[in-house]
Amino acid sequence: MDPSISNTIQTIDQVLRDVYSSGVTATDDGEKEIHPTGMRAEQGLNIARIMNACGAQRTIETGFAFGLSGLFMVRSALFNGLASDTQSPSHFAFDPYQSANWGNAGRRLFARAGVSHLLSVGERRSEHSLPELADAGEQFDLGLVDGDHKFDAAFVDVFYMTRIVRPGGVILVDDT
Repeated sequence: MDPSISNTIQTIDQVLRDVYSSGVTATDDGEKEIHPTGMRAEQGLNIARIMNACGAQRTIETGFAFGLSGLFMVRSALFNGLASDTQSPSHFAFDPYQSANWGNAGRRLFARAGVSHLLSVGERRSEHSLPELADAGEQFDLGLVDGDHKFDAAFVDVFYMTRIVRPGGVILVDDT
């Protein structure tokens, strides 16, 4: 493995250990507790196992909040061989509340881990953004539905994930 990728993975691991051991992460206004709304470490590790099994490198999620699930996904994408100096993001996230409600916690976490260049955050509702990606022919290896947890919104997200996650890819749904 490329030493720079190995170093980046080690940095991500350290950031995740720090956040989970302290229970807080940085926001624009200070710090915010990650529990009870943040992705649990066990869930993130399960996502990583699934990604490693299918070799996923290009990921998307609805809901971003603290960025914990996204960081697990980027870590796995790097492990699966994504060049760390890629010009296109490896992880897309949609969260209309990233700035307003979450104080950019997810963006700050990615910056702390040194992988902001692999992230693209859309602060629009996923039901508007996912159809645009489908119309543009975008394809992803893995999609995580973890945004609006009401049935109708989750249903729409899953529907569009079936159009943008490549055949043979994986769609995960949180909080079923």
